[in-house]
Amino acid sequence: MPLWGLFKSMTGIGVGSKLAKKLYGRIVTQARISLFYEKLGVPDTFEGRIDMLALHVFMALEIMRETPSCEKLSQDLVNILADDIEVSLREMGVGDLSVGKKVQNNVRIIYGRLQAYQLAWRGVEAQNPKTALEAVILRNVFHGQDGDDDKICDQTKQLAAYVLWQMAKLATLTPADLARGRLKFADDFLPQLAA
Repeated sequence: MPLWGLFKSMTGIGVGSKLAKKLYGRIVTQARISLFYEKLGVPDTFEGRIDMLALHVFMALEIMRETPSCEKLSQDLVNILADDIEVSLREMGVGDLSVGKKVQNNVRIIYGRLQAYQLAWRGVEAQNPKTALEAVILRNVFHGQDGDDDKICDQTKQLAAYVLWQMAKLATLTPADLARGRLKFADDFLPQLAA
């Protein structure tokens, strides 16, 4: 199922299964690892954190995509994500009158990110894995900063390598593991990023 299909049914936001909530918690924990912000230069802002969250949600959704029994879990995950954005915006002081528009805008941004990652991943499957991911990471995470800058170029390559490695690890999970929400991000690549 394409990622955009997940955004058609936003009813029931906040309901989400216990399984999806646990999975979302693991995704948030992974996306908040300080290494991404301190060593890889991901902006430590609301937008930067949304970008890392979108990247990790993409990985989870993509791994579950081929498992029909994960369709509801995937939908619940997206609903919880939208609900979490609303809660975060309210905590940041966004008023009731504008919170709906801001939530819609941020969900649209995340949807765009997820779709871009999905298209890049399809490019990965068809051709050079790094090229497709690096381009979308440079555009989305580093917001098109100068790709000729050696530091940004290196950070982009490291983050793309992390995604490729993480996807390879996640691909070893069985459909039964996925359906039970046993998706767990591995952390043995993180020391290489810190070096």
